[in-house]
Amino acid sequence: MGPQNLPERLAEVRERMEKAALGAGRRVDCITLLGISKGQPAAALLAAARAGVRNFGESYLQEALEKIAAVAQLQSQEGPPARPASRS
Repeated sequence: MGPQNLPERLAEVRERMEKAALGAGRRVDCITLLGISKGQPAAALLAAARAGVRNFGESYLQEALEKIAAVAQLQSQEGPPARPASRS
C-alpha cells in the first residue's frame, strides 16, 4: 500500500472500527487506533500522521527514538501536518 492510498484505507479502517464498536455495544471513542511502525521508514510514519493516525507502536525503544527524531526532522523540512477534517 502506497501513501497515496493511506487516507482511503484509514477511512475504511475507521468505518470497520465503528461497526465493530456498535456490534459490541461500545463507544468508538473508547477504542484507540494504533499504527504499527515496525519496519516502516520515517516518511511512512509522517504520511500516516498526516492522514490522521495519532498513536504508533514500535517494538524497540531505540528504533522508536530514531523514528521520532527522523519524523521531527522531516516535519521541520516539510512544514506542519494539515489537520484532518473533523468527523460529524
